[in-house]
Amino acid sequence: MIGSFLATAKGTQVTVIPSKAFNGQRRRELAEDQQKRRLRKLLLQPTLQGKPKKKEVEKTRDRPSVPPGTAEFEVVDYHAFSAFDFGSISWLVDSLIPSVGCGFLAAVPKIGKTWLALDLAIAVAAGEEYLGRQTQIGNALYIGGEGGHQHLQRRLAMLVRGRSLQHSAFAERLLIGMNPRIRLDRPNGVQALRSEIERTKPSLLILDPLTRFHEARENERDSIEPVLSRLRQISEDYGLFILVIHHAPKPRKDIPYDPLRGTSAMRAWHDSLIWLERKGDAVLLHAELRDAEEPPMIGVHLGVEEGQAKLDLYVPEIDDKADEELMIQIEEMLQDGPLPVHEIAKLAKKRKAKVAQLVSQMAQLGVVKKAKAPVQGSDLKTYFREVVELSSGIQNSRN
Repeated sequence: MIGSFLATAKGTQVTVIPSKAFNGQRRRELAEDQQKRRLRKLLLQPTLQGKPKKKEVEKTRDRPSVPPGTAEFEVVDYHAFSAFDFGSISWLVDSLIPSVGCGFLAAVPKIGKTWLALDLAIAVAAGEEYLGRQTQIGNALYIGGEGGHQHLQRRLAMLVRGRSLQHSAFAERLLIGMNPRIRLDRPNGVQALRSEIERTKPSLLILDPLTRFHEARENERDSIEPVLSRLRQISEDYGLFILVIHHAPKPRKDIPYDPLRGTSAMRAWHDSLIWLERKGDAVLLHAELRDAEEPPMIGVHLGVEEGQAKLDLYVPEIDDKADEELMIQIEEMLQDGPLPVHEIAKLAKKRKAKVAQLVSQMAQLGVVKKAKAPVQGSDLKTYFREVVELSSGIQNSRN
């Protein structure tokens, strides 16, 4: 070490300045000590683990489950990923609502959203068809945030009578939330909902409407996204489908119609989107699915008479010249061979739901039919997809 003189207010003092060699030696000693401590901790780790703390147990319990034999984060190559068997989609309502996930039922006010949602809850609890589709029986929990218990009671009774159901086992599976004060943007509200789900174990949870269950700003992504994320996490943790009733914006001529009011984050959130549109005296039901083909548009009519209510379905009539022209265009496309609905929509530059609706009407008229066509995948295996082709009589007459 090197000594130097330093002048201070108390006089001259000798200050010892470490040399470079001394500093290097000291750093090496500290590094060796640190390495020894790490090694000792590693060797003693099994005996020091003991029981996990209570908070750690609770945190682990809240994590979503991962497939057996896999880590919470794992990277595999394409061949390994292709070998995984993730199974097929399980449906709560066949080809409309998956067993696990989140979705919206949207429409402008006073068009029938709550009627449709209540009938869905009854259908799941009773294991009956919904909109002409098979359902998976289970507990259905409906939580209405707009009050009016007498009005709700009357609607449920009318729908039950419309289905000619007896108050037996299904009544125990149909669960109604009374006086809810749940706020999904607050931790205590989320915990209250989780506790009720653990107690009632529903397959379907309906929140009617979304705006009554939070105080976030729906037009701001950073504000509403945490609410949607919490609902997504609840769906995955408990293996149920959460259907949220939401208001649609008023149609505007200067922008394309979007059935969901609020930020675009809602568009990326749902697995199933069902919305109602009024066209003249008709109420049309549309649907969009994340992992399946869009079903054709159908007409829905709520019949209310003699103290009972029933949803009737019908195929909307073609009263638009543009629809007739599109049907002719579809028929011309199929002259060159079968095509899936999504490719027809792409070629025609139309929405898939619109094309699916017209294809369904053309099938009823005997102009087209649906079939299975073989397709070779990237793994060189042969798969089958649903396509639309001209009926044999139509094909022969064209040739």
